[in-house]
Formats: sequence, structure tokens, C-alpha cells
Amino acid sequence: MQEPHDIFVRAHAPLPSKKAWQRRVPAKWPKFALIFDSETTLDPTQRLTFGCYCRCELNGGEYRCIEEGLFHADVLTPSDHRTLEKYVGNIENVPNARRSPPQLKLKLMTRTAFVNQVFFRAVRDGDLVVGFNLPFDLSRLAIKHGATRKGGWSLVLSAQTGRKTGKLEVNPKKPRIVLTSINSKTAFIKLSSKLVPEEWPNESRFLDLRTITWALRNESYSLDRACGAFGVIGKMEHKPTGLINPREIKYCREDVAATNRLLDAVMTEFDQHPIRLAPDEAYSPASIAKAYLSAMSITRPKDHFRVPGKAYGISMQSYYGGRAECRILKTPVPIIHTDFTSQYPTVNALLGNWTVLKAKRIRFENCLRSAKKLLSEVALADTFDPEFWKQLSFFVLVKPENDILPVRTVYNGRTQNIGINYLRSDNPMWYAAPDVVAAALLTRKTPKILKAVRMIAVKEQDILRNTNLNGTVEIDPRADDFFVRVVEQRSFYKPSNKPLADFLKVVANSGSYGLFVQVDSETRSKPTEIKVFSGEKRYTLKSEYVEKTGTWYFPPLASLITSGGRLLLAMLEKCIKDAGGDYLFCDTDSMCIVATKTGDLIPCRGGSHTKRGKPAIRALSMAEVVSIAKRFNRLSPYDQSLVPSLLKIEDVNFVDSDARKPHRQLFGYAIAAKRYALYTKTRTDLSIVKASGHGLGYLHAPKETESGSDEEQGGDKDDAPEWVKEAWEWLLRRELGFKSKPPEWLKLPAMMRMAMTSPNVLRTIRPEWLAPFNFFYFPLLSDHLGGYPAGFDRSNFKFITPPESNRTKWKTLKGVNLLDVIGGRTYQISMTPDPSQRKVVPESMQIILRQYLEHPEAKSLGPDGATCLSTTAGLLRRSTILAGEIVPVGKETDRHWEQGEDPSLVDFKLHEFKKRRKMATAEPSDIKRGKKIGVRPIMRKSGLSQKAVYAILAGVPVRMQTLASFKRAVED
Repeated sequence: MQEPHDIFVRAHAPLPSKKAWQRRVPAKWPKFALIFDSETTLDPTQRLTFGCYCRCELNGGEYRCIEEGLFHADVLTPSDHRTLEKYVGNIENVPNARRSPPQLKLKLMTRTAFVNQVFFRAVRDGDLVVGFNLPFDLSRLAIKHGATRKGGWSLVLSAQTGRKTGKLEVNPKKPRIVLTSINSKTAFIKLSSKLVPEEWPNESRFLDLRTITWALRNESYSLDRACGAFGVIGKMEHKPTGLINPREIKYCREDVAATNRLLDAVMTEFDQHPIRLAPDEAYSPASIAKAYLSAMSITRPKDHFRVPGKAYGISMQSYYGGRAECRILKTPVPIIHTDFTSQYPTVNALLGNWTVLKAKRIRFENCLRSAKKLLSEVALADTFDPEFWKQLSFFVLVKPENDILPVRTVYNGRTQNIGINYLRSDNPMWYAAPDVVAAALLTRKTPKILKAVRMIAVKEQDILRNTNLNGTVEIDPRADDFFVRVVEQRSFYKPSNKPLADFLKVVANSGSYGLFVQVDSETRSKPTEIKVFSGEKRYTLKSEYVEKTGTWYFPPLASLITSGGRLLLAMLEKCIKDAGGDYLFCDTDSMCIVATKTGDLIPCRGGSHTKRGKPAIRALSMAEVVSIAKRFNRLSPYDQSLVPSLLKIEDVNFVDSDARKPHRQLFGYAIAAKRYALYTKTRTDLSIVKASGHGLGYLHAPKETESGSDEEQGGDKDDAPEWVKEAWEWLLRRELGFKSKPPEWLKLPAMMRMAMTSPNVLRTIRPEWLAPFNFFYFPLLSDHLGGYPAGFDRSNFKFITPPESNRTKWKTLKGVNLLDVIGGRTYQISMTPDPSQRKVVPESMQIILRQYLEHPEAKSLGPDGATCLSTTAGLLRRSTILAGEIVPVGKETDRHWEQGEDPSLVDFKLHEFKKRRKMATAEPSDIKRGKKIGVRPIMRKSGLSQKAVYAILAGVPVRMQTLASFKRAVED
């Protein structure tokens, strides 16, 4: 008998909103700017040694330095102080300041003097405080730090001598700096409340150039790479030593000068955008896109449309992300890689979503009869008619009866994910229309529809205004479809103006989807009462976890957009199947089709053909793939003279990835969804062409980049880091029988590198050296090699070490256990098991890669219909899921863990919006027994998830039913 799965569906649970604080409209670029940079020790504390600043005045479209100086740590050795005095006294080291009368000598001051006389003066006057990775430099100025209620850092920069104590105390007259990190690239920076507000009449202005360059180009830069991208002179070549000497001082001054040049270049580019957005509020590419929507007087949906919570509940229940799956597992096959042009802008255009955005109002009405008729008659040919797509803006309540639909559940007892699988459920669920059309195409039967509701745009907003993207591309919101116009113009300018084309790509993608489903989650110290809408159900509960909806939040659009993307993939899958072919994998907007130049039979377990007595699948010919691609052009909303193909045969399929050159035969190898490599081969050799870093990206690069920078893990933002390509080449050569040479870094310990961007990163006792925005390493300790010291396991031992850029020292680093309440004890890394169990043993990169290769494809079944194992290979089948409880949940957070941004997400977290049930903790004797048995055996015996077993062993309260299952398993 099949065991039912809990099915997780997104809920609409908005935090009750207060009236938005209206910021006074400041000057776009203040008259003055303060640019500064700090240098630090190279020990774990990364304490300030010295820094450089430049006070600039806006003149003739550029910020010209009018005052330059150095500042240093308040406590400095006499030798270091003499070095600084000698440097500023040398007439050769004249200031870069351009003013009259000239500044003849660099200013030199302590950190305290710089903070009080320069920094706070700039903040008080409303000057623009500028840096690259500004949160780090601000935290170097801090003398004390604490956590804010909302999970940010509160930095104390100023102290005074207490009248009663005679000791240094926090200066209440100077506000703190509050830093709240949103992700690895963006932090909100502001002042805390002021004791005397009248003394701080201007709003604080902080501009992190790392953030705004990402917002403008959708690429994460180092300072040097940003300078190159914006066409200005970059950094001085030098590797910091942590010392104070003339070369280090020159290096710091050059960093400030490079930051100044980059600021001017960014200002020039930013000013080309006719939008009302302050540069210090450009937090992401979406910020730019939102500003353009506002420039056209498109009103924010949640402010403008009167949509009932029930409609939001229905659309959020039907919301799923992009489709990603592996269909042929651990079997080398010839492929042609295809990709949909600007998939989400395309879907917006096909569904007519621009009409929705500029509508005067929106209404939802029942449409059961028309929905049933459309779905009962749909055929593949219909989906290639653009008029058909205009009918798909509705949602249906489905009672799944072995229908192929998106399913968010826990696969194989431990992996939470979204799969496109057969679903049976006694409880009906809401889906967006494109998903149900896809189900009808793939299963050749009409899903059982119980209800349907259509979204209808009524009239057009009274006031709409033209705008010019980047000051070049005119958009008339009345006559133009924004999404179509941007994609077409990007194609038009790509040959002649690549920066403009890149920007148009950024604004097309960032303005077409994510902003409509943006929610920012936070955990509060006290429960807050919230309303939860899930499907048609509504209830209230108290929760510490809350979600704030973004300014452009409108889930009906978000659900339809991603659903439309999945329909495009389903159409492509159907075309391939109808032609007798198969695909290796699909990933959101792309599909790797099994194909050769002339077509052939390819050995593959589970295939329906035979070749030399063995099962095989049919590879399509190049001509057949081209024919399928041309078929999609009937659906294209674009001018084909500008955008010739809706389904592109990617450049990677051609020699040197150049579409002007001849076609080359690529091969593909996939080990799970999003984990694949494309390569060329001869009889005796292979070469990686494209490799996925998914599932490896959270690891710190085990080799230094050519630039010598730890910041740059890869070159091209769309390409994997060099070490990932090396890893794939080593794995594939071993798998496919080619000669292989192990990478030099293979025996190094597997490390994650983290930054203390938030107090929530590690909610434990932290060592003194772990200050805000300091880096640390999180070695992955080995369970099977006895990686934990005697008396410890995963539940009571969380090991971190100080950072170390010299990879050869990783094998002997020392660190601490963050769960050690007493503290003070250090542990050393050993790459071999320690008989005395005093050391910690991390996994080596070699073991991690082998585990990576053995990663089971949890969402699918093997060729024989059995659960996928690490040894499974061949053509996979879709799983059949029997639905149990339908569980409303919040925002998914496990994807951040894949990128290694936040170690608090190492264990999967998915908040369930459930009213509290009676909970209990396991008896100590049962916990002890459970630890002896092991997590995996208990999972097999009890059917519980890995998350549940770890929680029980850690003494966390769980449901009584869950605890009973655990108890039965340990007593067997």
C-alpha cells in the first residue's frame, strides 16, 4: 500500500501592514560625498589597522576630492605611528585633493577623531557615504556591536568617558549604525534613533557601490572587476599583508581613488535612467525595473487593485517555481541544448499580463463551464496559437487522479522539492490554468475540475506616461507591450551596444516575475497574530515567523507566469515524445534534447528500442530538432526580424560556442536535477564545455582564482567556476573510462566560507574574533570517519575555524565548537581519524565529489519503477504521489543553502502555517538509544524525515504522532 505524502502549498499570510514611512525626497546626488576604505589585520579578528578617506564635492558631473586623509586604530604601536607620520610628512605623497588653496599634506587622525570629526559630520550634513562592500568597512569602525530586534547589526562608533565610572561608555549623543543584510550583495543601512533629533536634520545616505553595480548590471563584482566593467582604471596590483608600511598605504589610497572613479562612472550610467530612484535605494535589478514601471505611472497592484484575500490564497496555493528535472540518469548521451528566449517576459506577453498591470481594476469571476470546455478540447496544436494563451488567465480547483502536476513534497523521506509527477489526492488543490493544460497534454486526459475562477482586467488606468529605458529606448505603455518591446530592443542593440543590450536583459528579466511574489521573512521574539489564506480557506494564528509582502506583490501574476513557463516545457516535451525522442534534462527555461546530426539509437536502460540486444532510446536528428524549434516561432510575440527564434538552439552547440561556426556534437551527463555537464569527446579524450555548479556552489573554492581573489569564484556570471569544471572533468573521466589526473586540491578539506552578515547566521555563543561581517570557515565534518570528538555528534557540535586564504594550511586549522556553552576549548583538523578522538575530521573534497556523483534523483523512479538509488542509471520514470495532508507553508529557503550564503539554513527550513498542536520531547533514554541506532536506520524503520529525526535527537518538541513513530523505531 502506498504511503501518503504531506503536500506543501504556499500560503498568503501577509503581516498586517502599517502606513508606509514616506521618505523626504532628497537630492539624487548630494553635493558632497565621503569615500573611505579600511585595511585590517590578517588574523581572525580582522581589526582595523588604518584607512583612507576622501571628501568629495560634486562638480561638473563628477565627485572631485577636496580633502584627503588617513585614519588609524586608536591603539597603535609607536613604530606603526611613526610610519604613518613619516608617510604624510613626505612631500611626494601629496593629497589627491583638487581645491584652492591646495591641501599640501595628508591629514592623519585616530579612528575616534575620524568618526567624530569626519564621518558623523558627513552623516549629519546628509552627504553620501560611499564604499565598496560598505558594511564591512563600517563594521571596522565599530567599537561595540549588538543585534537588533529584526535580525540586523547595531554598530556603536562613538564612546565617551562616563562621569560616574570614569570608563569609556557608549556615547548616547551619537546614533548607532543599523545594518540589515538582505542577501550577500545588499544591506539596508541607516541610523538608529537619535537622542536629540534636531542635531541630525538630514537623512543618512549610504551608498554601497557593490550593491548599485549589481543593480545596474545584474552581476556581482569585486572592486577591480567593477572598474573594468564600467570602463575606469581599477585597483593597484597588491596582496594585502595586514601591516602598516608605505606600499600598504599607497594600496589603500588607490582603492579609495578607484572607488571615486567607479562612483563617477556609476553616476553617469545611473543618470541615463529617467526614473525617480535615489542611487542609495537601488538595492537590486528589480529596484530599477520597479522604478521604470512607476515612471510609466503603472500603479502598484496591491495598492491599486481591490483583490480579496481569497483570490490571493487561491493564486498562492497554485504557485510553484521553475521546472527542473533529470530524465536520463548517469548515462552519456549525444545532445542538442535548447533554450527559450527570455522565457518569463515571453510568458507575460503571451498571457497578456501587460494589460493586467495597466488595468484600472481587476475582478475575479467564476468560469467553470468555459474552463471545462477549454481543457476537455485542448490539443497540442492549440497551444501554438497565441490567441489560445490569452484565454489562460484563470485558476482551477483540481481533484488529482493520476494527473501530471507540480508536487511540492518530501521525496525519499528526506529531500523536500518540487517535482512534475503523477498526483492522486482526495483533497482538491488549486492550480493555474497553464499547469492543467500541460497535464492534459502529457497524460492525454482532462483533469477533474471542481471550480474555476478567471482574472479579468477592466479598462485602462487613466494616466500612463511614456519613458525611455536608459534614455534610449522609448516605451509607450498604451501602445507597446513592455515585455515585448524590451526583448526586441535588446536583440536590436546587442550587436552594436552591448552595455545597453545587457541592461535591457536585466530590466526585462527583473521586471517580469520575481517582484510579483516577493516576500521578506523574519522571525520575531514575540508571536504576532496573522491571517492565513490557503486556497479558499482562511484562518488566524499567532506566529513568530512573519512575511512582509513586497511593494509589487501580486501572486495571481506570479503564479500564472511560472505556470506558463512550465507549459512551454511541457509543449516541448510533448513535441519530442511525438517525434519518438527523449530529453536528458530540463532546467526552468531550457531542455537538453537527445540528438545527433542524422538521428540514431543510443544505448540506455529503460529505453523502448533495442540496439545490439540492449535497451536504447532514439536520438532525434538535427533536422527534427530544428523543425521543432521552428514550430515554436508560430507562438512568438516578437518581430522575427529582431528575435528570429523563440526556441533557440544554443550557441554552445556550435564550434567555440559561436553560432556562425559549424555545428559540433555535444554530449551530456546528468546525475540529478540541475546537476549536469556538457562536453565534447574523441575516442581517447573529452573536454568540458559547460558544467553546472548546483550542489557545489556552497563550497569555498579549493583553489585560488587567477586574479588571486577569493571574491571571484568564477569568470562569466553564467559559467561555473574553474574548479567546478575541473571537478566535473575528473568525475566524468573516471565514469566514462578516460585517463584522469586528480586535481591538486582533491585532498583538501571541504569548506564553506561564511560572513557574519546577521546575528541570525549563528544563533549560538560566538568567539570574540567573530565580529559583524567577519569571515569564518565551516568545515563539513565527516560522519562515517568519526569526524566528531569523543562525546559529540552533529546535534551538539558545530565547528568553525578562522578564515585562511592559504589552502595548504586548511588541513591543520584550529577552531571552536559553537555549541560549547563553557567555551575556550579549541579543536584541530585532521584528515585521518584520530584514535584519541580529540581532533575533528572533515570530509575531503574527494569524498564530497564522490557523494555528489552518488546523489540520488529523489523526484523520479528508476527505469524499473523502483526508487532511485546511487547506482540507478537510465531513462527515469515519473513518480506517483498519493497526497496526505495539504500543508500551507511560507517562503522556501533551502535554495540559499545551496549557495552557501547562510549556515543557519544548513538544515532545511520550511515554515508551516499550522495552529499549534500538542508537542512533546523524547525521553532521554530514547534519545540515547536513537543516537546509538543512527539517523538513517531510524528513518527507514519509522518513515520519518531526516529533519524530524534530527529534531527529536536534539530534544526539540515534536508532534505526539511523530514521537510515537520514533519510539516504535528505537524499541524494535
